Amino acid sequence: MRHAPDATSGMPRAPEPGSRVSPKADAASWFRDLFDRIEPGLRGRYRMGLALLAADAGFAALPLLAGAWVIGEIAADTWDSGKAWIAAAIVVSSFLARLVVMPAGFARGFEAGYGAVAGLRLALFAHLRRLGLGTTSRIGAARLSDLVIHRFRWFEEEAGYGLGRQIGHAILTLALILALAHVHLAFLGTIALLVLIAALVYRRVDRAFARLARDQASLVANAAERMVEYLTGLPVLRALGQVGAHADAYRRQVEALHAFYRGTIGTVAPLVSAARILLDLALLSLIAVAVGLFAFGALGAPGLVVALVLVLLLQPPLEASIGEGFMLRLVGDAHGRAAAILDQPPLDEGAETPRSGEIRFEDIRFGYDSDRPVLDRFDLVLPAGKVSAVIGSSGAGKSTLLTLIARAFDGQAGRITIGGQDIRSVPLDRHLARLGVVPQDVVLFSDTLANNLRIARPEATEAECRAAAERACCSDFIAQLPEGMETRLGEGGYDLSGGERQRVAIARALLKDAEIVLLDEATSALDAESEHGVVEGLQALRMGRTVVMIAHRLQTVARADHVVVMEAGRVVDSGTPAELAARCPLYRELWDAYRDTERWRLSDHGLRD
Repeated sequence: MRHAPDATSGMPRAPEPGSRVSPKADAASWFRDLFDRIEPGLRGRYRMGLALLAADAGFAALPLLAGAWVIGEIAADTWDSGKAWIAAAIVVSSFLARLVVMPAGFARGFEAGYGAVAGLRLALFAHLRRLGLGTTSRIGAARLSDLVIHRFRWFEEEAGYGLGRQIGHAILTLALILALAHVHLAFLGTIALLVLIAALVYRRVDRAFARLARDQASLVANAAERMVEYLTGLPVLRALGQVGAHADAYRRQVEALHAFYRGTIGTVAPLVSAARILLDLALLSLIAVAVGLFAFGALGAPGLVVALVLVLLLQPPLEASIGEGFMLRLVGDAHGRAAAILDQPPLDEGAETPRSGEIRFEDIRFGYDSDRPVLDRFDLVLPAGKVSAVIGSSGAGKSTLLTLIARAFDGQAGRITIGGQDIRSVPLDRHLARLGVVPQDVVLFSDTLANNLRIARPEATEAECRAAAERACCSDFIAQLPEGMETRLGEGGYDLSGGERQRVAIARALLKDAEIVLLDEATSALDAESEHGVVEGLQALRMGRTVVMIAHRLQTVARADHVVVMEAGRVVDSGTPAELAARCPLYRELWDAYRDTERWRLSDHGLRD
């Protein structure tokens, strides 16, 4: 079992846009990482695919070399019909070979390359499940979506067939260079010098392009985040008449992105032009060498013609290689962002078998901002098999207790135990499996109502789903849905009312039938009639289970076995409702304030006492 002793345990720092990442996340490592993610049985096929693409590039070079040979023979006046048949055989056989080799190579590349990227997506998903919410909130849903959906497309292209294209360009370029060297070795020395110069220039260009890629990624992610915030908050913005103001904020973000693209014209254009000019100068240098060799008699007229043809043939694969080099920078940047997320330490977990028993908070220190603790030297005991209600004014730290039990975060100091066992010593999945949670903000997915219930227990039968829905008082609104339990809910479940969504969440908890149930304002969006029915269902749920309930509407905790009164992150008192009514002034104040608000009722004529 691992325990993090420092103050950031459970709340690792998430990567910021453009931040430095670990050395393993450099641009050259993405292929090694993806190759390691290919299923062992497919690695051989992938290697074979790359070999086939290399062979395809060789076959593609043969007709070009044959053409140069033909031109040279004609220039030397040594061409005859026999050589014509040889040239034709080379061209036709190369074409037929490519018909077989190229599709097979690309098929293997697609199969393994796209599978490896899928593996990286799943690895990110699995890792996110084990991160604290502090880390995931800093990463941001919009940024993660941009990375996994948009930028991973570059991974797929490069792993699936881009690498094969680059191998092809490299093989073709090498074949043409070897042919030039065969014409005269002076070409080989010139090319070596040009490669050295190109490497130095490309290094500077690459650094500039990397900076632009980081800035562009940050601006795109910011624009995506503003759009997500805008759409999520649209109902509230409409109610407050602030739709236009927030639309302007998104417009400013898009304008900033557009301004960035306009500004990069002055940077990218010279970079691209420099690369193209460098290529043209290199080719002109080779042409100058050919002409010089001819002028000094080191190369005959046929050799000059062949050399010039080969130099011209070098231009297309070299231009393509420059474009692929820029794509590699984008892939390297995206891989760095993914690696930075995978580098974030997950929540601690051990391998012990979970125990049952009372829940204890022992000397807990925790704050969403580590400099401002919500709980400090906090101790609390929640009895096993009982309903414990936690009450207090807003900001007292009530909901924080549930997030710590559910390990959305870990405390910066102290420990939480169940049955005397530190919850960090249990596998995270097994700890969460024993919890049934009804959150204050209910999340429903774009799926059928029945499948939204089965999130709690995928193997649940239709009858079990209906029984849970009935106990949570969902039957009335389910009967009004077009297809009942099989009605597909809209995104977020916003075609249901707030109270209906909350009852669905309660039905999930009932269906899961977990040994520990956490209820965060579980009845806050229910009317009095529905609340009474749900409380009856929760009474049935509590048998033999540990229930931790938070509620402002105090009649929902009247049947609790144990009540905890909190204020400003500390426990003021705890005990049975009768004990607290007799001895706890704050408990009585909360009840008095609650009764005062309950005297107010809405009537057709407005508010009345």
